[in-house]
Amino acid sequence: MNVVPGPAVTPAPMFGTLVESRRERGSPLRILALQIAIAAHVLVLAVIAIDKWLEVPPIPAPVVRAAFATVAPPPPPPPPAPKPAAAASVPRVETPMPQGLVQPEETPVDIITSPIPNGSGSDAGVEGGVEGGVEGGVPGGQVPPEPTIYKLGEAATTPELIQSVEPVYPPMARSARVQGTVILKIIILADGTVGDIVTLRGQSMGLTEAAIDAVRQRRYRAAQLDGVAVPFQMTVLVHFKLSN
Repeated sequence: MNVVPGPAVTPAPMFGTLVESRRERGSPLRILALQIAIAAHVLVLAVIAIDKWLEVPPIPAPVVRAAFATVAPPPPPPPPAPKPAAAASVPRVETPMPQGLVQPEETPVDIITSPIPNGSGSDAGVEGGVEGGVEGGVPGGQVPPEPTIYKLGEAATTPELIQSVEPVYPPMARSARVQGTVILKIIILADGTVGDIVTLRGQSMGLTEAAIDAVRQRRYRAAQLDGVAVPFQMTVLVHFKLSN
């Protein structure tokens, strides 16, 4: 009997198909697990790094250096001053009063008298003198009173200017072109000269001094009262003006 061979039938790989199917089903899970594990590691490392970065290093305690100085105690107060010794009491000797006239045992032969020279420097006054008198003056003399100084509108006549001196313009004031009027109060004496000078209004750059020097050289016909020359007080103005 002849048997005709048919087509070869290859058995189905049963076990291989099962393994391949298991591998295909399990591969996504493994990839997911791997990703989760990597993410967890990265997170842990990040937390550790941030913790290290935020960690504050310990601050060392400062070194305190203390120095102790010994202060010397204050000196003791000085001892009290000794009390002054009581003055020794001098016994008082009582002189007996004479009961009658007693004749001296020896009569002096000559009595020397010396006059007190004038100007001896004694501060003792003289009987009949006045306070403020001059030493060596005449007993009973009087201090002459201060002369009366007359003014405008009073009984004395007004002084008349007979010699005037122009003031010298100070070079500094001339260069700076300083101008103005100096007002002075002067006393014209009985001889016609100028005595005391008081500045009522002055100027700068030496104008006041120049005005005083010029006024002091003036000469007046003195004021008269009942035919007698008397001192007189008046106000004068000295003008300083530059020409253009």
